[in-house]
Amino acid sequence: MRIFDCMTRRWLLVLIVLFLVACHEAPKGALIQLAGARDVEISTLSGMNTLQYKLLVRYPAKEQIQEVKDRLNKMGWKAVPYIYLFPPNPSSHVLGWTFFNDPPRQPAWVVYEWTGDWLDKDGNLLTYTFRYKDPVAKYQQKTFIVGPSQKEMAITAIYTPASLAKHKQGMLNGEK
Repeated sequence: MRIFDCMTRRWLLVLIVLFLVACHEAPKGALIQLAGARDVEISTLSGMNTLQYKLLVRYPAKEQIQEVKDRLNKMGWKAVPYIYLFPPNPSSHVLGWTFFNDPPRQPAWVVYEWTGDWLDKDGNLLTYTFRYKDPVAKYQQKTFIVGPSQKEMAITAIYTPASLAKHKQGMLNGEK
């Protein structure tokens, strides 16, 4: 009888977890796959839905970023002027493109990044990141052109349910 009870509890727990995960899928159309996408990967990780792909487009990809903004706006998503998980920091909605060195990698890269967050009426979070990268060696030459020389842009879209987004924001900002 105890074995049966334990098995029943486990199955009940599995069903509850599956139900909760199914209830938190990204709304239809929120994870936008732009025309020309390749190497597309869709996954669910720790309660978040992700879409990753590559696109051949020249920097700064203004039209592609604007298409994402317009489509999300039509669906009711509101752009957040700061990085949601780190509220004091302005997002690319305010700053535009930023760049940084990625020195832990070998070879080292200079990464050009545009990252923006959106919230829907229920507090669900949507994050889009557009990235290009260049080898650091390019910038160690006597002369070079500033900006990514590669046309391959990596795009990542992450949907985070409201409760998880709020929890992560609190944890990262020292709340208990």
